[in-house]
Amino acid sequence: VRRALAGRQFSKPVKLIAIGKAAWRMAHAACTTLGDQVDCGVIITKYNHSEGDIPRIEIFEAGHPVPDENGVRGTRRALKLVRGLTQEDTVLFLVSGGGSALFELPLEGASLDDIAALTCQLLACGAEITEINTLRKLLEYGDRRDKLSPVHDQYLKIHWKGRKEKFQKEHKLLSAIKT
Repeated sequence: VRRALAGRQFSKPVKLIAIGKAAWRMAHAACTTLGDQVDCGVIITKYNHSEGDIPRIEIFEAGHPVPDENGVRGTRRALKLVRGLTQEDTVLFLVSGGGSALFELPLEGASLDDIAALTCQLLACGAEITEINTLRKLLEYGDRRDKLSPVHDQYLKIHWKGRKEKFQKEHKLLSAIKT
């Protein structure tokens, strides 16, 4: 994240949203690198994955792999943060592993209990994460791609190399919620 953002200057203050098990570390790196360019933000991460306060950023620790009410609260706050954006606004949206369980908002007609029960049943029968996400997205707002639209076609690909795992995520720099 630091290398990808080093030297970047944005014309307006940046709103930051980070979700996933590495959300705190990614957000901390972004805030350290961008400094006062980051105006405000929301982190949604797994319990005990936050390493302290970050100025101007709200931190929500939540259930993973089984979503809970803290994840819903964090998701609502993140969606409120990006409501009413224009093409001139900048959102740094960082996603790491676990983001699909942590960024959670049940669709109308479904409940958090429904999603949690489904997740528990799928985990108990040994389902893979792709299978869990495929079924869970039928009940949740978090995977509703039709609600998200890029303001600009600017993407930043970041390669994250952890101690035990290697994974690659595409991080949307600029996105907005359709209102």
